[in-house]
Parts: sequence; structure tokens; C-alpha cells
Amino acid sequence: MGQKTHPKAFRLGITENHISNWYARKLRYATMLRADGLIRQIINEIFTDTITLSNIEIFRGGSENSANSIGTIVIKALHPSAREVSKKVINTLLASEIKNKVSNFLHKKIATSNNSSSQKIRKLLSHFIKIKAREAVRKISLKLKQYFMIRFEFIKNPYEDSNLIAKIVGEQIKKRAPFRRVLRQSIKKASLAGLKGLKIELSGRLNGIDIARSEWKRHGKIPLHTLSAKIDYTSHFVSTVYGIIGIKVWVYRN
Repeated sequence: MGQKTHPKAFRLGITENHISNWYARKLRYATMLRADGLIRQIINEIFTDTITLSNIEIFRGGSENSANSIGTIVIKALHPSAREVSKKVINTLLASEIKNKVSNFLHKKIATSNNSSSQKIRKLLSHFIKIKAREAVRKISLKLKQYFMIRFEFIKNPYEDSNLIAKIVGEQIKKRAPFRRVLRQSIKKASLAGLKGLKIELSGRLNGIDIARSEWKRHGKIPLHTLSAKIDYTSHFVSTVYGIIGIKVWVYRN
């Protein structure tokens, strides 16, 4: 029987940190842990149609009993591009008049990659991200009776983060793309990003076959036994018409 260790949990305190940073006594620990789950659930519901989320980190300051302490939520997400704006943000705009204006503007300008149009698109997107952030802060403060600040950290290259790679692969698998081609293209794009190593594993009814199996592809090296090696690992799954497909991604960065 194989006994496997989570690559991130194995490196906590060496190359990895906890995604929630706070201290609580025994009687308060379960309550604050449930609050972290609620925060992540609210942020996923609000931002899932606007930006592609990678990770959510929660920092709480002050003592555990002080209700006036301000916490910080760091949202790591894919840097929004013009193509994402046209697909995601238009469908989630608040006012119908603004929606018509933005959609007409994008249909005219998105084909031409001028600096002026891309700057306008970035301004529009930053405006709607701020609106969503205010909505998330208001909803979290009402639920938990504590105020949080939201800070964004955008990732420019999606093939440098394991969560983003898993979501990209999952979207292509959900569209019934051949899984071997998806693996080959993902490995090729990650190799251009300058990673030391990448491994992607898919499991389930791949390509709709009757018997579930696992397939993986690797580029470079993945030193799982070296504690000083920074291994970014994630597990993800997507629901398809022929069942659930599991995705595991290991990224070895410099």
C-alpha cells in the first residue's frame, strides 16, 4: 500500500506557509476555522464569473476576542486580459445600460490591439473588480461581524501556478478535448515559461471510455523528497457528461 505525503503540507515552515495566518485558543479554533471556510465560499461565489481565482489567503491581526480587529484577505488570481473581459465580465455587469455600452465598445475594439483600447478595457475591469470587492467585504462583515480588507495579487503567466494550470486543463477536458493533446499542449506552454519541472495527472473515464484509468505526463524534474525544493501542488476535479475527472498538478519553480 502506497503511503503518500501532501507536497505542501510536507514543506510547511520551510518553503511553504499556511493559507490562513491567525492564532486561536482551543474553544475558539473551530469557530474561526468555519469562518475561514465561509470567507472562501463567499469570495468564490462573487468572483467566479469575473476573474479566474488561484488562491485565497486570510490574515487576522489583533487578539482573538477583539471584534474591532481588521483582517486582510489576499486574493491571488490570473491577470485579466481583454479576451477574459469579453467572455466573463460582460455577463456579470450590474447595470444593463453599462452592459450595452461595454459590449458595443468591446465588439468594436477587441479585434484591434491598440494601446488606447486595451487601457480602456483595463480601466473598466478594475472598476468592476472594485465593485465586487466592496460587495464581498460587505457580505463578509455582515456574516462574521468583523471587517476585512481585500488585496489582489495578479499572476501574469497562468502556467506558473498549479491552480491555474489545473483550471485551464479542466476547462479543456470539459469541452471534450482529447486529453493527450491537452497534456501535450500544457507541458509545451509550461516549458516556455521557464519552469524547472511540471507534472500533470488525469484520472477517471478519460475520453469517455468504460473503465477509469490514470494518465500523466511530466516535463523536467519533480524532486518530491527534497524539502528545500519549492513544489507547488494542487488537486482539482471537473464534472463531465461521462463522470468526474480528477486533475493533479505538480509545479517545480526556481
